[in-house]
Amino acid sequence: MVLTVTGLVLYIVPQGRVAYWIHWSLLGLGKEAWGDVHILFGGVFIVTGILHLYFNWKPFKKYLAERVKGHLELKRELVTSLGATLLLTAGAIADVPPISWVFDLNDTLKASWENAPGHEPSFGHAEEVAMPALARRADFDLQAGLAVLRAAGIRIDDPPANLERIARDNGTTPAALYALIPSNTSMPKAADTPIDPLQNS
Repeated sequence: MVLTVTGLVLYIVPQGRVAYWIHWSLLGLGKEAWGDVHILFGGVFIVTGILHLYFNWKPFKKYLAERVKGHLELKRELVTSLGATLLLTAGAIADVPPISWVFDLNDTLKASWENAPGHEPSFGHAEEVAMPALARRADFDLQAGLAVLRAAGIRIDDPPANLERIARDNGTTPAALYALIPSNTSMPKAADTPIDPLQNS
């Protein structure tokens, strides 16, 4: 049940660059947390399967021995399941319909998150880039951007830090902070002295 639920969530979760940009979460868990739970219970499933085989090895071995001695029959269910497994595997590798439709739907669902305004960063994992580098890559004036954020009540203890850290410190998201920063800006002319980027708000 856990693998089913987490698998469905991971099927619809946005791409990492979007999930981290908007701090996507479901039931209080982010993308990484859902992935960690899925991986953990996948491991639990494997380990319990091995333990089940270990503690039931004698009856399992006896069953196989009896089948080999003359009762071995290829039942319809075995042939059907084996054939279905091979077809699904080959279809997934070859990416052919109707199996490819599952992956196409997955791509569509993930891409739908990017269509919302502000959900797509200017480049992948922009929230992890230090503010001076982000200003250069996103084409905005660092000091002007910091001034706008401070004017909006954002506490900035360490301007060279990245948007992710600033967002965490202020209980918001990198996307929300970035939306406040005007592009191609310079320091306001009314300012007599430039804002020290290391000065706390």
